[in-house]
Amino acid sequence: MVRVPSPDDNKILITSSTIIEGEKIDVAFSLDKEWVLLHASYFHTEKDGTTNRVGVSDSQQTELLEKVQTELNRFVKKWSKS
Repeated sequence: MVRVPSPDDNKILITSSTIIEGEKIDVAFSLDKEWVLLHASYFHTEKDGTTNRVGVSDSQQTELLEKVQTELNRFVKKWSKS
């Protein structure tokens, strides 16, 4: 899911889910208008509904961010052709 910035905001919020080491992890990236990472959060929701923050390695974060940026580029390219 992508939340575009409001006129007075300069951040794009991207939320997604992925599997890391066999567990579903919810991801939230805050990007600037050039799609540079401003902040990242990773959470795992337990069966009882408790949400816990998860740490990811720099390489995992880089890989996830690159995937998000690639998908954003594909979307913009496709949309601009329409």
